[in-house]
This record gives sequence, structure tokens and C-alpha cells, in this order.
Amino acid sequence: MFQYKSNFSTPPFKMEDGQLVYKNILRFVPSAQNGTIRRFVPFTVPIQCNYYRYHHVYRQGIRPFWRNRALLKNLKTPYGFSLRTVNGDWVPDHMMNTFYLGQPIHFQATANLSVPGMKLFIRSCYATASPASNSTPRYTVIENYGCMVNSKYETCSSRFVPPRTNDTINFIVDAFQFNALSPLVNKYYMHCTMVVTSSMGTQSTKSCHYDENMKRWVPFKNDHIIACLG
Repeated sequence: MFQYKSNFSTPPFKMEDGQLVYKNILRFVPSAQNGTIRRFVPFTVPIQCNYYRYHHVYRQGIRPFWRNRALLKNLKTPYGFSLRTVNGDWVPDHMMNTFYLGQPIHFQATANLSVPGMKLFIRSCYATASPASNSTPRYTVIENYGCMVNSKYETCSSRFVPPRTNDTINFIVDAFQFNALSPLVNKYYMHCTMVVTSSMGTQSTKSCHYDENMKRWVPFKNDHIIACLG
């Protein structure tokens, strides 16, 4: 949950160029976040409201905004597998490389299939703040041969989503930052293990996410669900 703190009790004001000027500070303090990552960071926003004394005050307003960014780089291998970020319509957009904390990031994994009856599966995915796959800290998104473990966290919208084809699988991950790193570290890397096999799902080729309402794992588009436990 969130906790907002401000000092709006009798804010100071003064006259400047015929305007009545109020100045104050708004502080946002998120609830304690345990674990490897954070999706919210505390921040302080200076607020200044200027009112022309001969205008109605409701016609003059100020809308402060703040942004915490996370950058992602599209990856492609020479072996026919690719992982990239796309827009909400699942269309590649090279301008979409900046995201804000908590914003759903759309990922699309593809493979060049040359044999009929084959199907792409994602076995694991994890994020790091370094291009080195063995770097730390790391945050696991998919594990156990296709279980979206990130979907088990409360208020998290991470999941597999349609459209799903034999050579394409889409999923969403909520943007986050590592607790162990400064908020200024805003470039992240997603490392995924993908496999192409027969279109029939098995224990090691499945796609599922956790449904918080039903309190159980849910298969995606008839993919196998065996061993999505925990």
C-alpha cells in the first residue's frame, strides 16, 4: 500500500508580479518492500501554485508529474530466436525503450520455424542490470520450464497473453528496479532460454501463470501445466 505525506497545513504564500504564490513540498513514501526488486521508490516533489487574484482560482492549476525510467534493449540471436519489446498492439516499436515503474512491458519471443508441427516455448527468463548473464542481482520472471513465477506477487499483472502461435509467444512483465541498486541504474537486461519442440505440451514445455483469484496455476492456450507448483 502507499502512504502519502505532505505539509499542506497552512502553506506559506507571497505576492509575486500580481500573483498569489503558494509553495509546498509533497513527499511520497511507499510501504516497505522486502525482496530483490522494487516497483515504487520514494520521491519528493516541490509544488508551486500561482493564482491571478482577478481570476477564478479553479481556472488556474498545476499538474506536477514524476518519472522513474527503466530501459530495455531488444535482443536477437543468429539462430532464429528473438526477444523484443513491442507496443500494446504487439507491433515492434523501436521508440519504445523507456518504461516507468509498475508499467506493463510487452515482450514478444519469436522463432523461425522451418519444420511443420513444431512450437516455440520459453523455459526460463530472468532480469539483470548487466549484459552478463551470470551477474547479480537477478530477478526471476519465468522458471520451471514455463511457469510465470512473477505472476504470484500481489498487484503484479505479469502473465502470458494472446495472440499465441507456434512461432510466437507474448508475455507482460511489470517494470521494476532492484532494491540493491541506486534508482539511477535504469538499464536492465532480460535473459531467456527458449526451445522449439513438438506442439504437444509436456512437463518441460509449458506456459502458465498464477491466477490470484482462483489461487492456482492456469495454463495458457492449452499449453501443459504439469509441475507449476508453489
